[in-house]
Amino acid sequence: FPPAGNRGLGSALSMEKFISGKTGDVKEVSMADYYSNANSSTVICVQIETASALEQVKDIAAVDGIDVLFIGPTDLGNSIGHPSVLSGGKMAPELEEAIETIRKAAKDAGKSSGIYMGTGEQAKKYADMGFNMVNTANDIAVLKKYFGDHLAAATAS
Repeated sequence: FPPAGNRGLGSALSMEKFISGKTGDVKEVSMADYYSNANSSTVICVQIETASALEQVKDIAAVDGIDVLFIGPTDLGNSIGHPSVLSGGKMAPELEEAIETIRKAAKDAGKSSGIYMGTGEQAKKYADMGFNMVNTANDIAVLKKYFGDHLAAATAS
């Protein structure tokens, strides 16, 4: 939003997502309050998942206003010629190196880093490496497991 940018004020419904007042108190946020605080309250994440983005990661990390470099490792692996899907989910050393390059570029630029993982075990590894945001599962996998477990219990003989 101005003065930092030129975004239109078409997000009028977003202001209902801001809570104003003391903890627990809900106070309607005015358009002026929303407009004045939206820039500083918005987190900008860019996903680094192509060979081209990897090559330019230091320049991308240096862009003012970007808060997080987020990695989609499957798509990144595919793009750099090391698809983990074809190796049973095991990441090639080149993919691991690319992931670390991105994490380091974010850190060096004073930005946060994030990565998408499918399990808590994988997530822990990357959290321990210094990633600030780590996905632990996706909704489809969680729902399939949850409903599958309950279906199995319901139909057990």
